[in-house]
Amino acid sequence: MAGAFTPSCDIEATMTGLTETQSAFLKEAAELLGTRGLTCDPDALSPWLTDWRGRYSGRAFALAAPASTAEVAQLVKLCARYAIPIVPQGGNSGMAGGATPDASGTAILLSLRRMNTIRSFDAGAGQCICEAGVILQTLHEAAEEADMRFPARVRRRSAGWFRQMLAARRSCATERCARRCWESRRCSPMAACSMASRC
Repeated sequence: MAGAFTPSCDIEATMTGLTETQSAFLKEAAELLGTRGLTCDPDALSPWLTDWRGRYSGRAFALAAPASTAEVAQLVKLCARYAIPIVPQGGNSGMAGGATPDASGTAILLSLRRMNTIRSFDAGAGQCICEAGVILQTLHEAAEEADMRFPARVRRRSAGWFRQMLAARRSCATERCARRCWESRRCSPMAACSMASRC
């Protein structure tokens, strides 16, 4: 699915059917995230409430998309204060339904897709610092421009998100060795994965 969603949350229009706690939460979340970082529009939420295979479906009353780690931290504190459940979601391409909210409609979806910057790329050191919303294909393209290769691959590369790869510990991507797993074109992907197993 594409990463964009309709950025707006008409608080007054969404008050019907929400608890007082949810309404108060939405007002503060809208102040924190702005119009680009929060949506309550059912049509905008709909694609993110069912997993890509159509096996799991749920409900959420809002989708939050912070633009920085500071906004994520503040949003998590806000959710804790109002006891609002958080369902983190990446590309919605998981296999176990963990990114799908339950049917209660009491949770918000937390998307990090707006945090999609490659902050630094050091080909000499073989290191890259990515924000959580970087799409794996973007990371591959940045590496290829530097005549490098990031060895981790997923079948749907354009849909793969860097944070999902770390969370799932796929291939050679563990948090400790992800920055060390770069390889030059002279090495094989298997060599990099073998190196990762020793991190």
